[in-house]
Amino acid sequence: MLVAGYFPLSIYYPLQLFSMKKKAQIKKEEVRQIILETLASSNLVEKMELVDTLQRIGVDYHYKKEINDLLCYVYNDKDGGSSNLYITSLRFYLLRSLFRYIRSSTTSSICFLSSIFGDGKVCWLK
Repeated sequence: MLVAGYFPLSIYYPLQLFSMKKKAQIKKEEVRQIILETLASSNLVEKMELVDTLQRIGVDYHYKKEINDLLCYVYNDKDGGSSNLYITSLRFYLLRSLFRYIRSSTTSSICFLSSIFGDGKVCWLK
């Protein structure tokens, strides 16, 4: 019995599965390219909105290094965003979620805020 919206993988042929995996890999690379283009830009709001969107749709685990680079830029921004409440709150939300993750991380995948040690950068260690 098939439940509405549920399609078991066994109804697909191996060639169809291979084709879907290949398409998914192509889409992941397209998103990675968008992230790298955004990282190269100087638009702080665009960077923060991209990280927020990737986190909200649940694909941020595919791009941990790139997101870390974006958040390092956001954290190290001397301007601090702007006087715009939306930008300030988004910056606070992203950095707060990063710091909450830092406190709950294990020793095998440790994050730490090295500003405690004086250089003012966010680092991820694997």
